Amino acid sequence: MIAIGMKASARMDLAKRNSRENSSDAFTRLEFTILLATFCLLALVVLPLLANTSMRSNQTSCLNNLRQIGVAFQAWGNDHDDRRPWVVSYGPPLNEGGTANHPLRNNIYIQYSCLSNYMAPQLLIDPAETNRSRRIASNWGVSPDGGFLNPGFANNAVSYILGLHGTMLEANEILSGDRNLQFGSPAACSYGIVPVQNLESGQFFRGWTNGVHGISGNVLISDGHVEYSSQSRLKAILEREDDATGGGGGHHMLTPF
Repeated sequence: MIAIGMKASARMDLAKRNSRENSSDAFTRLEFTILLATFCLLALVVLPLLANTSMRSNQTSCLNNLRQIGVAFQAWGNDHDDRRPWVVSYGPPLNEGGTANHPLRNNIYIQYSCLSNYMAPQLLIDPAETNRSRRIASNWGVSPDGGFLNPGFANNAVSYILGLHGTMLEANEILSGDRNLQFGSPAACSYGIVPVQNLESGQFFRGWTNGVHGISGNVLISDGHVEYSSQSRLKAILEREDDATGGGGGHHMLTPF
């Protein structure tokens, strides 16, 4: 009897020891809750940092795109007496290679297509573009599988506006930039392009919408440099244009929509 009691006691001691070991290895409900809360806190800290990194990367890529577009316009102008495509004649009798008399000159893609010898069409899409109707063209041809001049691409393959008064002689004018701008009433341009969007300055200034890069954007100035601009900075750029040209009130932009 004594031996049996000792064996039973030993089995109980072993079971208690195993129970303590198992309980020390397992998470308690409190420990699991603390661990889960820690992971959630880390996610709240890390995810915004990753999002900001992506936004900064897109913005940098956009700046680079616009710089290269500026270089392409500069090169085109150097080959065409310091003029922009929309003031250079198209077709006979002169065949100068511009768009001034082009039947589709009211479409922004026709204006940008003049730069085909100086840049890739992929540069015309902002990497931060969120509108799914934007399509990246892979070549300047007419093929349906990536041709910039194909109707399925055309204006849909352009993210950036075009400032029609951004000539090489007016160094302070906006030549191109992000399209998330608020415009005034459509207008007719003296270059024969109808309609154009009127980017208001002065008391009617409205500025950026909350899209692409948030309530801000990038603009290419006609002298070739690119500026990132907040609302106040954009207003200052437009006012600088007005001071330089003696104008005011509005700036004519051709847009992809």
